[in-house]
Amino acid sequence: MDDDFVKHRLDEIEEENIEFSKHAEDDIVIRGFSKEAVINLLKDTKNIINIKYQQDDKPGKKYKIWIEKSHKYNFVAVINILNGKLRVVTFHLESAKRMKRLKEWLEKK
Repeated sequence: MDDDFVKHRLDEIEEENIEFSKHAEDDIVIRGFSKEAVINLLKDTKNIINIKYQQDDKPGKKYKIWIEKSHKYNFVAVINILNGKLRVVTFHLESAKRMKRLKEWLEKK
């Protein structure tokens, strides 16, 4: 259910309603990306592997999103959706092996 909600929001959101935290901006610069590239990755929902709701005491809904990059790596973004705006909290690369282990662990639960 959350997957469809998040994908719909990502498809429909206007670029001017997407903002980045200072931490996310630093992550993007360190990894040699641009904000536009991150926005394009988020809006291309067919490459999303997994979406996980993260409970938070702050307003809005916070999600962790895994986006397929290659067989070795995935992009991971943490976003917060509030009042029609999307805030990218963090953005980094993660080993695809780690995602595979996470999926196996979740299936056992």
